Amino acid sequence: ADSTDESRKRLYPLNVVLVKLNVQDSSDFSNIENARVILEADTGGFLPSNETVTITRSGSIATVTHNGHGMSDGQNIIIRGSLENEYNGRFTINNVTTNTYTYNISGTPSTPATGTIKCTAEILFGLTDSNGEVLNNQFEHVSNQPVVGKVRKASGGTNYKEGTVLGTITNNGFEGTALLVKDE
Repeated sequence: ADSTDESRKRLYPLNVVLVKLNVQDSSDFSNIENARVILEADTGGFLPSNETVTITRSGSIATVTHNGHGMSDGQNIIIRGSLENEYNGRFTINNVTTNTYTYNISGTPSTPATGTIKCTAEILFGLTDSNGEVLNNQFEHVSNQPVVGKVRKASGGTNYKEGTVLGTITNNGFEGTALLVKDE
């Protein structure tokens, strides 16, 4: 497939799947509301995981050079490792080309960014609802994507110790359960 075919697949995904995590109390399996979930791409899939990038800034636009990243407009990324803290964090990318993308940045950090800067694709981020769930029902499945994540509830009501999530998004999607232990 040429790059035009790949671009069409990104604009008109053929296999959109559900990615869902349910968070429950390990002692009674009750659903936990307002638990913070972050699920990221792990190594071995089509999305970037902890890949080295470079970043420059013009005004409020950060441009990331990230060769062969495979992402598309509107996806979320996590940047870590810049010595200029304004470049680090969760961002929605746009102006995607084969080897670059941009995101909006606040402040006026020096350019180019310095440090060992890494990028990882974000799969899920948010708080669980009253059913103990957080989901992405529009995840574009290209091929199997390993994921890794963390879950924590540390404010308001009962608090829980941090939990870890591991798994793989397949052509059937991903539905997992994280059991959290009360933080006493």
